[in-house]
Amino acid sequence: MSAKTKPTNLVLKSITGDKDPVRLIEDFIQDLGFDAEECLNIRSAETCRWVVPLNDEVQLELLLENIKQVFGTILYMGVNLTTVPLKDTQNFLIHALETADSLIGVKVSVVGHFLVLSSTANLHDKNISDINYQMTELLQQSAWYQGALTNND
Repeated sequence: MSAKTKPTNLVLKSITGDKDPVRLIEDFIQDLGFDAEECLNIRSAETCRWVVPLNDEVQLELLLENIKQVFGTILYMGVNLTTVPLKDTQNFLIHALETADSLIGVKVSVVGHFLVLSSTANLHDKNISDINYQMTELLQQSAWYQGALTNND
């Protein structure tokens, strides 16, 4: 081929390797000692949701979104902290938000009638250790946050 001739059928391919985000989360759940199929709550082409009962009081929700996007798959991880009380709701939420200012890398939301602590992360180039770190950070802050909420002085 001369320097002036350009190839006409050049095709660039994206090689993503063996990075199936659903399989990664299933392996993570299995490493926690649970059956991922039993924990699976919702499955569609773009979303999967698992609820993992870590103990009698804590259920860990794992939600994968944008599964088909190699660089855009998002892992949402959350735990319900407490029910928002009907009595004295305003003071409860003010205290919850003031206390949330001390949290790092997680957020507080009201979902339905629950106060929820959650974190999100892009799953690209993550492994089980990274997901475990995210869960540990979430659960440790959840324990601290619940204690801070109950010590409302």
